[in-house]
Amino acid sequence: MTDDKKPSWWNDKVAASWDKAKTTALREWEKLNAATTREKLAPLKAQIAERAMAFGHGARVHAERGMAKAAAWSDALEKELSEEWSKLGNKGEAAWEKVRDTVKAQWQRATDKAPEKKPD
Repeated sequence: MTDDKKPSWWNDKVAASWDKAKTTALREWEKLNAATTREKLAPLKAQIAERAMAFGHGARVHAERGMAKAAAWSDALEKELSEEWSKLGNKGEAAWEKVRDTVKAQWQRATDKAPEKKPD
């Protein structure tokens, strides 16, 4: 994410996790974007999509570390993320309504990749 558009919870650990996941996430997005274009739907611009993917991934990593209340995608979590996204100045082509599915997909992708916690 660009330095001027980072959420309050973005830190070095979140950034490192995104760096590891970024290449695969972008490759998956490119496939989806190509399918969206074939269906004549308006695809997200690459820069906006990457920011949304980083945001979704980072939000999940942040939650996995026990710093957030949400353990699963919910209406309350979506509202919180939507507000944070908007506070970062994202509007127009980057408005929440346009990136929501991308953010959620990366949240879920990060969840699927999250290591299972061992019982005490």
